[in-house]
Amino acid sequence: TNLDFLLTLVLTGFRREECESLPWSSVDLKYGRITSIDLKNGEPHTLPMGDRLWKIMKSRKEQQYNEYAFSSPKSKLKGHAAHLYEAKSKVIVSSGVSFTFHDLRRTFSSIAENLDYGQYTIKRLLNHTVSSDVTEGYVQISDKKLRMAMQEIEDIVFAGYKEGG
Repeated sequence: TNLDFLLTLVLTGFRREECESLPWSSVDLKYGRITSIDLKNGEPHTLPMGDRLWKIMKSRKEQQYNEYAFSSPKSKLKGHAAHLYEAKSKVIVSSGVSFTFHDLRRTFSSIAENLDYGQYTIKRLLNHTVSSDVTEGYVQISDKKLRMAMQEIEDIVFAGYKEGG
């Protein structure tokens, strides 16, 4: 659960709280889409999943404990994972790299930038809006482009990793 949670953060750019409370009703395993409710603007934020994230979610669904993708039998009050600081600390100790949960969101957006996706695609990936940007209202980002971006970001995250090894 901890590994899947951290991978989901870096593969979606979701905020920690959005990911912790992600209900299964927001994960479309048929069409490979994942939706969070943006904490800052209250808007649903739907993204296509890359192949690995889709596989992770399918595997999690087979082990479903309750209505949450990141369920936790330890968290009886909420029913979902919360404040996974211990898991993050273990990664920090084993890797020697200090990071925050929000750094995974920054990593996601930095990878998109370094792949030369435009600012409007990156804003769409992060569900960011700038109310004074008139042009943003005219620009429509296709699902195909979003799926391509999500897959390319995922490919960078997993570069050099071989499954089963």
